[in-house]
Order: sequence, then structure tokens, then C-alpha cells
Amino acid sequence: MTPYRQLIALFAAFRRQQFLLLSLILTETVLTVSIPFLIKHLIDKITESRGREAIFQLGLLIIAISLCAVVINVIQHYQWHKLRLMSIKHLRAMLFEAAMKKRAAFLKKNHSGDILTKIIDDGVIVAQHLSIGIPMLIANAFRLLIILVVMLFISPALTLVVLTVVPFYYILFNYLNKKLRETSKQERVGFSGILNAVQEILNGIDTIKLFNKESFFSSIFSQKLDGHFHFVKRNLFFNSIGTGATTFIITMLPVAILLTGSSFVLEHSLSLGGLIAFYSYLAYLYEPINNLSDYQMGVQTALGSSDRVFDFLHHDVEPEDGGAIHIDSIQSIEFRNVSFAYDSAAPALTNLSFAAVAGDKVAIVGRSGSGKTTLINLLMKVYDGYDGEIFINNIDIRQISRSSLYKRISLVEQNVFVFEGSVKENILFDNRLEDAEVEEILRVSQVK
Repeated sequence: MTPYRQLIALFAAFRRQQFLLLSLILTETVLTVSIPFLIKHLIDKITESRGREAIFQLGLLIIAISLCAVVINVIQHYQWHKLRLMSIKHLRAMLFEAAMKKRAAFLKKNHSGDILTKIIDDGVIVAQHLSIGIPMLIANAFRLLIILVVMLFISPALTLVVLTVVPFYYILFNYLNKKLRETSKQERVGFSGILNAVQEILNGIDTIKLFNKESFFSSIFSQKLDGHFHFVKRNLFFNSIGTGATTFIITMLPVAILLTGSSFVLEHSLSLGGLIAFYSYLAYLYEPINNLSDYQMGVQTALGSSDRVFDFLHHDVEPEDGGAIHIDSIQSIEFRNVSFAYDSAAPALTNLSFAAVAGDKVAIVGRSGSGKTTLINLLMKVYDGYDGEIFINNIDIRQISRSSLYKRISLVEQNVFVFEGSVKENILFDNRLEDAEVEEILRVSQVK
């Protein structure tokens, strides 16, 4: 299954809403497309001096159909935005859940700004274009087909004039779609770089001010903006070409139709009502053409972001519990010839071996960067991919479940992160404790 199909499958839960939206659009299409055709008959009746009653009845029918189309359009508009917002919410929740399941090593290695962009920004682009874009593409293709069939019925010769622009239109937009997908992906990467820079600079603002380096970091941020803006301009350039081509068709085609159609009217091979109806259908033709080009470009933009979204959803996922064995206590810890390096950097630990049993008090001392934190992270199963073996109770920690391990080890980091909320809420999270138990925790930890 291609990544595109897999991403479409993410929105399987909204098939019902997509079908409803598609049904509303198709119903509105049939109603609105019938109006110019009925107007043609109305004009023909007027020019042929038919009875007033027949003209009046046909006029009432046109008004009734127009009112029905307006009501359906309002419902369709509401359903369109509702589905768009539901899809965005759904994909953002999936991306956030994926972030929670990432390996700790992945989260430490990747900038939080890039992860934030994928959840908040890329999620919006992919969700609204793939959940909404697909039914809209189908609906507009159907509308275009219906209009062409009616136009062919009114005047095959004039329809042939309209169809001459199709090959040019297809070749141009096929080229633009490829370019848009490439530049959209690069633009997303550049935007992530901007978020990373903002986050890093704000986190280190005290140090920046202390060393009087505001200008230096402003220059770095400007470079990030310039790099991102380069791809924004390329996106804008390709979109502008597409818009310009569509505008050219919209401007020139009516002139060609009026010039050609007027000769048919003078030759009595086409009625005046037929020419007016055909001309009206040109306006109906522009909307699906514009929509198809917009949605096609939107889908290409979404596919540029979808590579990042799909990669984030399915790669570097942490095993559910990281082992099948549960431990009730820790009686011994042993490192046997453990070596570990971050990526291809110099080893943080080399052939480390030591053992400790319950009751021992062990101090790990060393200069900054000597591997103290790395040792603890390996023991806590934050990182894998090390050489050697680590045992708890003579069991390889790879076989021990992460949840049971974390229940037996308490880790107090150098920099403690406090979540938004009260101290009590930071202690409890989703645990249920009596107030007396919370008070005891505060006393033991010397917070109070």
C-alpha cells in the first residue's frame, strides 16, 4: 500500500461524513446545472411567443429549483467545515499519541519545534486536504462531466472549442503539481527550523543577554527566515502560474464562444436561448476547473507534508512495554562490559562493568560528559543499541517490562520539569491519593 493510500486510510472513520458531503454536493450540482438549461427553454418560449401561462410555470420551476439549491448549499457548507475540523482534530490526536509512543532517544535527538510543527501545522495541511479534498475532487469532476454533457447536447461544435484547452491545461498542471509537492516538503522543513530557532533562543535568552549576543542570534534567526521564505516564494510562484493559466482560460474562452456562437445563431443552427445557456455554462465550468486545480495543488501540498506525517506516525515507535517479565523488587544491578555511543560520536561508555546489591550505597562520580547520565538512561531503558549486558535480579533488562521497572526505580533529575497546575496536581496526575498521603509526600520530599 502506498503512503498516499495509507494516509487516506487514516480517515476511514469519516467515510460516512465524506459520503454525506459528496451526496449533498452532487445533488446541488444536478439542481444548479439544470437552471441554465431551463433558462434556455424559457428564452426560446419567449422568442417564439408561447403562452404566458407556460412561461410563468417554467419561471416558477426555475425559482423553486434555485431555492432548493441554496438550502442544500447552506447544509453542504456546514458539513464541509465540520468534517474539516473533525479531521484536523483526529489527526492531531493521532500525531500526539504517536509522540507519546516515541522512543525517548528519538525525542531527545529531535528538536521539539520540528515535532510541534508536525502535530500542529502538518496535521492541519494533511487532514483538511485529504479528508475534504478527495470528496471535493470527485464532486467537481462529476460536475465538470455533467456540464460538458449538457453543453455537448446544446452545441457539439462549441463544446469542441471548449475542449481544445484541456490538453494544455493537463500538461501545465501536471508539471506544477510535481513542483509544488517538492517545494511544499522543503517549506515544511524550513518552518520547523524557524520554530526550533525561536524555542532555543527564548530558552537561552538570559545567556544571550549576559554575553551581549542579541545581534548574533537575531542574524541567525534572519537566516532561518530567509531560507524558509525562499521556498514560500517558490510555492507562490508555481501557484501564481496555475492561477494565471486559469484566468487566461476564463478570460479568452467566453470571447471565442461568443464569436463562434453568434455565427451559428445567424445561420439558425443554434437558437439565441441556446447561445445564452451555453455562455452561462461557461461560468459553471470555471468553478469546477478552478476547484480541481486548487484541490489538486492542495493535495500535492498535503502529500509534501504527508511524508513527514507518515514517517512520524510509524517510525521510531517504542515497544508497548519493552519486555514480558515483571519484577516486584530490585535485589541486584549489574553492568557487564557495557559500551554505548550516541550516533557515530565518540563512546560515552566503554566496557563499563560494576555490580550492586540491595542495601549498597553507590556514588557515581565523574566530570561532565563522562557518562553518568548515560549510565542512568541505559538502566531506565531510555536508550537501547548498547553493547554488553545489563542485569536486574540476574535478568537482562531487555526482558523486563518498562512499567514494572519504573515502579521500582525513582529518578530525580537535575532539572525538574513542573507542569502547569498546582503542586498537588503535579504530584497526583491521574493517581488517586488521600490528602494525608499527599501531605506525607510533601513532608518526605521536603517541599513543605
